[in-house]
Amino acid sequence: MKKNILGILLLLFAISSCGTRSERIVERLSKKITLNSTGNLSVKPDEANLTIKLKCLYKNIQKSKTCIVNESEKFNSFLLGYGIEVDDIITTSINISKKYEWRLNKKNIFLGYLATMTSSITIRDLSILEEIYTELFENENISIGNLYFSHSKIDSLNNEAYLIALDNANNLADDLIKKMKMKKLEVINIENISFENNQNYYFNENISNNYFESDSRPNKIKINNGIMNINRKLIVEYKFR
Repeated sequence: MKKNILGILLLLFAISSCGTRSERIVERLSKKITLNSTGNLSVKPDEANLTIKLKCLYKNIQKSKTCIVNESEKFNSFLLGYGIEVDDIITTSINISKKYEWRLNKKNIFLGYLATMTSSITIRDLSILEEIYTELFENENISIGNLYFSHSKIDSLNNEAYLIALDNANNLADDLIKKMKMKKLEVINIENISFENNQNYYFNENISNNYFESDSRPNKIKINNGIMNINRKLIVEYKFR
């Protein structure tokens, strides 16, 4: 009988100890707060990137090949003449294929062999961008693709935006503990929020709606570089001390 009573007391003590331990764990976990914060920077871009496609169309395949080689050589010489470095001229694709056109008589008409070469060009001196763009537009063998702007010190600007986000989170945390009359907080974890789109830099809408504006000089394209808005987000977790 005494053994049974002793066993029951030990069991109750064990349950009580587990309950106390669980309450302490819950209490420790509840003394945390997580804040989402954003750091914003606005800067003028200092470099641009554009996609250029060279194209040649002849019914003779050898003529198409010769044409694309000649056009690529002239194109590279043209860019080098503006001081663009060879490393900033990147060929991304070369292709040759048959080109057809669908006519009203429901027949595919063979137009020729279309040879194309696509290049990505980085322009680090924006003062020459308008003149380059204007001359490229006048070349019937060239198609101009995407144009976007960036900054040569984008990594440093990203880091600066993260620091601003951290400062914003800390300031908000200080305001919260003052409002709640609690003790000081300690940072225990920081995570950055990734963007699905690698191009995390966009332009003010009132500036970037139109890249091209009229110019007093004829046949001259004026390009509006806009303003880059760099946004970086952090998740900061704090523990009450």
